[in-house]
Amino acid sequence: MSQNLFLVRDVPTALGLDVDQQLEQLAVRNEDEDEGEIDLRDDLPFLAPSSTDGEPQAAAERLIDVALNHRFPSHLEKQLRAIVRKYEIWHLKLGDVPSANVEPVRIRLREGARAVKRKPWPYPPAARAFLREFNDKLVELGWVYETQVVVGQALYCLCGCKA
Repeated sequence: MSQNLFLVRDVPTALGLDVDQQLEQLAVRNEDEDEGEIDLRDDLPFLAPSSTDGEPQAAAERLIDVALNHRFPSHLEKQLRAIVRKYEIWHLKLGDVPSANVEPVRIRLREGARAVKRKPWPYPPAARAFLREFNDKLVELGWVYETQVVVGQALYCLCGCKA
C-alpha cells in the first residue's frame, strides 16, 4: 500500500522552512537504518516536559518563543500570537474536557498542486514513543477510531471523532 504526501510550497515557506533544502536532504540521505535515530530532546530540549502544573497559556507562549527562535518569520509574530490567543483550547495533558466550539479546518490543495509519493521513513525514538502514547490515549478516551475509506484507487486510513 503506498502512502501519498501532498506538498504545497506556500505553507512551509510561510513557516520559514526551505522546501528545496529539505527535499535535497531526503534525496541524498543515506538509507542507513540508524540515521535519523536521534533523540528530539537533543535538538529541542525546551520541548521536553518538566512538569504538568503550569498554566497552559504560559506553555503556549513558550512554544511561540521557540518558533521565533527557530526561524519563524518575525514579521508574522503578531499574527501568530493572535491565533494562539484566539481560543481557550490549550491543555497541558489530554483529558475528558468539552470540545472546542470552533469551525473545523478544511484543507484543500491549490489548483495545479501535484501529489508527491515517497517511501515512509522511521521517526526518531522519542517521537515514536510520544506518538504511540498520544494515540493510545486518544483511543482510550474514545476520541478517535480507525476507518478505511477507498478514494479513487488509493486506500486511506482516517482517524476522526465518533459521531
